[in-house]
Amino acid sequence: MAGGVALLTVPLTLARWWLSQDAVEHLAIAQAWVHGAGFVDPVKWILPAGGPSPTPALALRAPAISLLAAIPLGLGASLTTTGVLHAVWASGVAGLVVPAARRCGMRGPAAFAAALLLATSPAWLALARHVWTEATALLAFLAVLATARGTVTSARGSLLCAVTTFLASLCRPNLIALALAVLVAGAAQSGVQRAARVRGLAIYALALAGFVFAYRACVVHAIGEAPYARYQTLFQVETTAEVWQYARADHGVLAYVASHGDLLATRAARTFADLVRVLFLEPTYHGIGWLALPGFAFALRSGERALERRFLALSGLGLAFVALLYVDFDRARFPLFTAAAASLSGFAWLDARAQALERGLSVRHGIAARALGWAPLVLACGPLAISLPGSLRHAAEGIAFYREQGTQERLWPELDVRMRPLCCAFAPGERIASVDPWTTHLWCGHATTMLPSDLAEPGVLEVFLAQEQPDWLIAAAEEPALRRSPRLRLRHRRDGLVLYQVEAPPGPGRSRARAWNAPPPLACAGRVERCAEAIDARARPRPRPARPARATSDFR
Repeated sequence: MAGGVALLTVPLTLARWWLSQDAVEHLAIAQAWVHGAGFVDPVKWILPAGGPSPTPALALRAPAISLLAAIPLGLGASLTTTGVLHAVWASGVAGLVVPAARRCGMRGPAAFAAALLLATSPAWLALARHVWTEATALLAFLAVLATARGTVTSARGSLLCAVTTFLASLCRPNLIALALAVLVAGAAQSGVQRAARVRGLAIYALALAGFVFAYRACVVHAIGEAPYARYQTLFQVETTAEVWQYARADHGVLAYVASHGDLLATRAARTFADLVRVLFLEPTYHGIGWLALPGFAFALRSGERALERRFLALSGLGLAFVALLYVDFDRARFPLFTAAAASLSGFAWLDARAQALERGLSVRHGIAARALGWAPLVLACGPLAISLPGSLRHAAEGIAFYREQGTQERLWPELDVRMRPLCCAFAPGERIASVDPWTTHLWCGHATTMLPSDLAEPGVLEVFLAQEQPDWLIAAAEEPALRRSPRLRLRHRRDGLVLYQVEAPPGPGRSRARAWNAPPPLACAGRVERCAEAIDARARPRPRPARPARATSDFR
């Protein structure tokens, strides 16, 4: 299973551009940590929270994927190698769905079918080749599933399940909701009246609460902010683009919900319609939603391996509800855990129906019995026959591209010719405000901040320059507010990008944040010695006078 998925994902990783915005941030955090620049996020795109870039990574991003990416980057791997390793890692995670299905009481063919339908879906093949949180989070989800029974069997098992649930929250913050699914499934397994007297459930709840509060206290002590504190901003906007408005007021999540109830209800209904389309009508997850309906109903009933199946139904439904709260619905990422739970529950139901038919026909030991046991796998081949030819074609195209052109890094001198020449204008430690901070950091390596989208509003530019303290601005056009500012000097105009240098404010010097000891540019991972020439060695401008050092906490 894992090898087959790798054959479909590795060629795409080699041949296609996979450095999305989230991937750049996760890898940038790992790159900074490996080079001793702190566990920080050098790309600040949520405004106006906090001080100048870089910002504490734990205040926004799940740390698990960056910690894993730091291993190959620390060993000198390039970005392409890191991407390929992630694709292999994700393929291995897909293979672990088979033992997880067996844990739920399925026989071999049904377990293989459950893993096959999920692992070969177009959504998973896309997730596997991007350095995102989903692959590692699915591994954590399967780990919680495998250890959930320990909450009703022993104190050691309860502690182990608490550990896996806490680690799952470090992979994706919304997976802390798995704790509720574990507790409800464990209480149903023990009986409602006896649940309060089950020692394992109490140990699980107390241990998990201890882990969460201890981690929060450590993070607050280290960086001055709670884990995922800045993530709350995304629950106070209608679209992601609103977080790029510097004049936007932050009244808190509860106040926003109270004043925008109708808007949130409309958005949740729209997201629910998108979720239904993805799970039932589109090939994104092979239409797995049709198995979710009988699968979840079957899982909630008592029977063999009832705890694991109840956990799947509760977590699948609960995480589907959590997906309704997101601002911008991602058709591949957000339904993943509901689709995984639906696949496992649905094929458990199919396998149970096949076993019931065997008993009814009294052919348990005959050829017909073996045929019925393979029925779930045969059913999985239906949607697979629709999507697999396209996946194989894309993999073949990726292999052909790799043979002709090599990896994407060989083409980098031809990529993003607009942004890379600007890097030579920046001195070490300077901060950049850019219309595309992810691309700017990828090629230049400096701490970057999103250029606000509301600079035309009175006073916004002055407040932004005073609080974020950028040294350069990269704009997409010569906006009137930028031309009128006495602190901005036009230095470069090329291919639709305009570069401004920020002059120091007049009057007595004011306290400035310390320059960040930035690592080599992310694009240079694994080839630092040749990086300067590869990015742009000929566009270096005349030397400029040295600027005084500035400083901020590097959060190490």
